[in-house]
Amino acid sequence: MPVGYSADGVPIGMMGLAAWGAEETLLSLGRACEHYLENEVGRRRPAGEGCWADVLGGETM
Repeated sequence: MPVGYSADGVPIGMMGLAAWGAEETLLSLGRACEHYLENEVGRRRPAGEGCWADVLGGETM
């Protein structure tokens, strides 16, 4: 899940793990991270030519 950005503006993600059957814990973690991103950091999309890649077609957009 996305958790913020580096000093250079690169998105940083985090993976959560929980015990078998503890999906509620992971959903709570995801909800907290989403709340933080929306209210504290904000969401950003990279701008400019060449920042998106078509992973199926192999082209840079």
